[in-house]
Amino acid sequence: SPSDTIQVCGPAVLSALPIAPEAVTRLAHAKLHAFRFDQVPEGWRRAYVEGLLWEVKKLVGNAIKNGESGAEVEGWLNEIITKLDRGRIIAGACGREELVRGVMERLEASFAMDGARSNEPSDHAAKRRKLTSPSSSLQPLNSSPNPPLSFSPTQIPGPPIHKPIPHSIDMDFMSFQSHLDRHGSPLIISNHISHWPAFSDPNRRWGDPRYWWKRTIGGRRLVPVEIGKSYTEEGWGQKLVPFGEFMGRLMGEAGMQGVGEDEAQVWYLAQHDLLNQIPALRNDIAVPDFCYCTPPSPPHYRQEPPSDPMLNMWLGPANTISPLHTDPHHNILCQVVGSKYVRLYSPGHSQALYPRGLGEDGVNMDNTSRVDLDEFIELFERQNEDTADEARREFRGKYPGFPGTPYVEGIIEEGDCLYIPQGWWHYVQSLSVSASVSFWWD
Repeated sequence: SPSDTIQVCGPAVLSALPIAPEAVTRLAHAKLHAFRFDQVPEGWRRAYVEGLLWEVKKLVGNAIKNGESGAEVEGWLNEIITKLDRGRIIAGACGREELVRGVMERLEASFAMDGARSNEPSDHAAKRRKLTSPSSSLQPLNSSPNPPLSFSPTQIPGPPIHKPIPHSIDMDFMSFQSHLDRHGSPLIISNHISHWPAFSDPNRRWGDPRYWWKRTIGGRRLVPVEIGKSYTEEGWGQKLVPFGEFMGRLMGEAGMQGVGEDEAQVWYLAQHDLLNQIPALRNDIAVPDFCYCTPPSPPHYRQEPPSDPMLNMWLGPANTISPLHTDPHHNILCQVVGSKYVRLYSPGHSQALYPRGLGEDGVNMDNTSRVDLDEFIELFERQNEDTADEARREFRGKYPGFPGTPYVEGIIEEGDCLYIPQGWWHYVQSLSVSASVSFWWD
């Protein structure tokens, strides 16, 4: 279409798509990294997605022409899924959202059918191509004839609770609105999301690794993971990996070993729109009624019509950390699998939390504290006789205003919702394998 934003890339790019899509993809990828992420021209995102789709078309055409089967089919299926997910994650499947989603849904349905058929007694079973045949990237999890039925049992102790967050059970819409009007403070609410299929449907439970395996087409879906304890730590990084490889980290001792070269580091799928990437997972949950209440807003806050809540997934093993930070929206954090320790500080104490300011790369980090809360808890709150007084004095010298700053804390368990008011500083630590969904709303 003449109005398609890809037109800004020029006729040379458009004419190259059918004959050299790989070249278009490389060029578009370079363009995506030549701008700040929020300033990338839409036309080059379109070109990146379009180039990947032409590569997929080429793969399928060659496979049909050459009559490929078995391991060869497995190879190009993995490549197709990787390319489509790259287009979705890196460029938002720009302009081709429905096409990419439709292809993935058909592949998932085919995977489910082949998986069911593989359990049927049949003289022809050996001749039928299965999407579950092992590949090099998925070999660890597929190599077990009886995959583990649960995630890693590793559980770490949270800090002692001295100043608990208020807790309510079975709170309704009007009661929550009254809490917002009167207090507007953090609150843990239990027994509000127990009806979600992610809890109640035995075939869709998020605590079952086999369900994740099914929904990610046998672990083939690509996901972005953070590598390292926290984004404030030196050496922290990000990369795209097959979900099966990430899942190996969640299985721990009960699963498989040797799943990657970053063996000692924590992998965390953090603040990712996985429910849009895999819509079947979106059907396992529902937006909490609380997100349609009217929250208090400071005078300087933008006054715009309410929009649908923004959903993000948080999935990782024990000891994943979100450092002390603040967000520009109200948040309902729903705990689906495992448990998390949380600590919150009022925005009225922001200066005592030492915001980071501008980073070396020019990115504004005012929403993140310089204080290492792990270090503070270890030095001042855990009963550790080995902690030296010198270390405590050094900490107080760096952050004299932080010790003694008021806070509230608590542990959210499976089925709990935590209300985090807009602007409140919060620190989150997973105490076990954990799956959470956050709902940002205004």
